[in-house]
Amino acid sequence: MSLYQKTNSMYGINDATARFEATLIGGKLNDIANASIYNSLEDFYAVRVQANWTVNRAVRRTAVFFLIEIVVLSFQLPGTFFSAKTWSRIHEGLAAT
Repeated sequence: MSLYQKTNSMYGINDATARFEATLIGGKLNDIANASIYNSLEDFYAVRVQANWTVNRAVRRTAVFFLIEIVVLSFQLPGTFFSAKTWSRIHEGLAAT
């Protein structure tokens, strides 16, 4: 296999990408630095997208649990743990002591 065939493959030299291989064969140091910076920026963008997705998922999950709490509290029967009547009895008992 010729050098041309090896360098024109997707993962030819030491599993490098085609873009990096082209800069190595051309021998242009600026191109190598630019390719490295470009790859770093791509990685940074991917991490940022993943972080945004994680935050969005956490916010949605919190909102769902908050809505469930509202529904549960709105259907509480009088005299149950979360009702105002129970809390007033506790408050009256504490005030009496």
